[in-house]
Amino acid sequence: MAVHRRTDAKWNRFTAGRSAFVRFVAGLVVLTGTTGWAGATQAAVGGERGVREVPCRAGELSAAVSRLDAGRRATLQLAAACTYTLDLSSTATGGTPTVTGHLTIVGNGATVIGSGAATPGCSGVLRVAPGGSLNLVDTTVTGGDTTDCDGTGNREDGAGILVDAGGTARIERTVITHNKAGGSGGGIANFGTTTIVNSTITSNAAAGSGGGVYQGAGQLSVVDSSIGQNIARTGGGLAIVGGQTEIRGGTVRANAAGGDGGGVAASGPTTSVTINRAEITANISGGGGGGISNWQAASFTLDESRVSHNKARANGGGVQIMNSPMLIDRSRISANVTTRNGGGIASRAPSQPVEVVVRSSTISLNQATGAASRGGGLFNDGSRLRLTKDLVTLNVSRLPAGGVDNTRGTVVLDKTAVLFNLPSNCRAVLFCA
Repeated sequence: MAVHRRTDAKWNRFTAGRSAFVRFVAGLVVLTGTTGWAGATQAAVGGERGVREVPCRAGELSAAVSRLDAGRRATLQLAAACTYTLDLSSTATGGTPTVTGHLTIVGNGATVIGSGAATPGCSGVLRVAPGGSLNLVDTTVTGGDTTDCDGTGNREDGAGILVDAGGTARIERTVITHNKAGGSGGGIANFGTTTIVNSTITSNAAAGSGGGVYQGAGQLSVVDSSIGQNIARTGGGLAIVGGQTEIRGGTVRANAAGGDGGGVAASGPTTSVTINRAEITANISGGGGGGISNWQAASFTLDESRVSHNKARANGGGVQIMNSPMLIDRSRISANVTTRNGGGIASRAPSQPVEVVVRSSTISLNQATGAASRGGGLFNDGSRLRLTKDLVTLNVSRLPAGGVDNTRGTVVLDKTAVLFNLPSNCRAVLFCA
């Protein structure tokens, strides 16, 4: 009997504890207004931590974004493969839906179309305000049009996504396509902190700079992404005019600029750029730098990358360097074409000498095709150019030299081979004929 009494006592304690737990859960249900575990996560968008499924209906996404209060957190789950056309009448301001809190959008392959697709004017697709943050995953962003803003400032930039100073965005496994900016940044304009990962930015346009991406200030990181077939006045793929930019992996392909930088255009005394393990190819510029234009940037490093098959009407079929230091390390500059000087690389420093270093790289098969063109491989005018452990070969220009042409400045060859270039290997370079 003693054994039975001990067992009964344990059972009583267990049932008493279970009853208390049940009462606790029941009270929680009453307080939250939910009737199950699934419902407990379906909090309103304005809540601190909520997940909301956005129905596949016009205006639903615009309204959901506008209801997120500043500083609050929410996650929006979009319907798989749905197309959401933004309805500006559903937003608080009647303009581009603006993220003021901390918002995650899980697209599930959905497409978000800006109202500018139907009514051209001044409507981007998404904007991240100062203090806000956006985490955008697995979504297509299209149809932003800011070509008729009548001088209203930053609203002209970033037709797809605009990140204001103090705003933060992470864009992952997302497609940004067919957006048109009246200012800069057809696809994305960043003035805050933006990270782009495993994404595609294609077929966007800007009347100003940065057909695909415009980096105005702050920090920009582009990782294993594709930027292609975008057009702009300068920087067809990317235009970088301030802040810190890092590109790791991925491609910048088949972009076009009316001026400098068919692929990438960097400029400005506060601009720092690092490109690592990327491919810059098949871009076209109406000015200099078919692949890359580095115009008075504070620092620019190109590392373990390939710049190939780009074309420029002005200097630098592959890379144009103007009054700016630059390091090209462990890279290949090949098969680029210019109708001026420097089929592969053109470095000019008309005001004061700058240091340009090319190290452990190959410069080959580039052409300078104009009637007065020089420097099929490299053209130097005023820089202090140092080539260390490089191979310069099979480059062609109309006038000497086909390999390395030094019009003005200094060129130092350190363990570098300059071979089989036409019509000659070097001009005005010590120890190279």
